[in-house]
Amino acid sequence: MIDNAEAVKVIDSKRGDSVIVATMNANNVNFGLPTVTSNEKMDFPLSGAMGKASSVALGLALAQPQRKVMVLDGDGSLLMNLGAMVTISSKAPTNLCHVLFDNGVYAVTGGQPVPGSSKTDWEDLARGAGYATVVSFDNLEDLTTGFADALAAEGPVF
Repeated sequence: MIDNAEAVKVIDSKRGDSVIVATMNANNVNFGLPTVTSNEKMDFPLSGAMGKASSVALGLALAQPQRKVMVLDGDGSLLMNLGAMVTISSKAPTNLCHVLFDNGVYAVTGGQPVPGSSKTDWEDLARGAGYATVVSFDNLEDLTTGFADALAAEGPVF
């Protein structure tokens, strides 16, 4: 598993002028934002809207088609709004990159286990929903060397 803060540092280093929508992270240093961001003016942290970051990111991506929009989502949050994956795919924003932190727990509410986390295949779900590009990183080195290519791919990217 990749440490969230380390992953966000890599993502932040590759972001350019991308908007980052982060789920359930306000004042949560364990998630990584805003403590490691280099461009707070382009950060859109959500708090109190668990499961809705991907929907907000979709709206921003559709409203700003010339700008890359990334959503940093948790597996517990996305599980609460799985329909967003199909909606994202049907709208097909080429500028949206959906980053999932799959840690098997509801990190910001106390670390409760996410139901079905050991059985859920997020890559298969993303492909089945119709994401244009699906990639996965299991270690920091692969994330560091591969994230820029994932971000540059035509989206929606998962």
